[in-house]
Amino acid sequence: KVDYQVLDVVAFDVKVTPKPAPPPPPPPAKAKIEGKKIVISDVIFFETNKDTIKTVSYDVLNDVASIMKSNPGINVRVEGHASKDPASAKRGKAGYEFNLKLSDARAKAVKAYLVEKGGIAADRLEGVGFGWNQPIAPNDTREGRYKNQRVEFTITN
Repeated sequence: KVDYQVLDVVAFDVKVTPKPAPPPPPPPAKAKIEGKKIVISDVIFFETNKDTIKTVSYDVLNDVASIMKSNPGINVRVEGHASKDPASAKRGKAGYEFNLKLSDARAKAVKAYLVEKGGIAADRLEGVGFGWNQPIAPNDTREGRYKNQRVEFTITN
């Protein structure tokens, strides 16, 4: 004969909470090394006719700084380029000199941002403006002029 003892049965209120969703993936980097360039996926925007960088461009510049931090052996020339727009072209030499100075000031403003906000040593960077001397598209269309107004990052070593 088997003798069984009944124990108290306790019911548990089980609550199942779903696992939280994983965090979204980080946005893709806006800069990458391709050959002897740090190529950016966005334009560096400036205030009109000034060397003041617009805040919308900070993420791109922060990605450039991140690449330079991850590659401490590279030095970079920040190159400012301008378009030969009809208004400045009509001013002849004065228009040429204005765009040359503006592109140089913008290149130096980007360098200053990378040093001050990005933490990159100043001796790893140089800033140079080329004005409208190195177009990558014809200047006779708005789209061409837009492409020519650019900042490029060339690895110098």
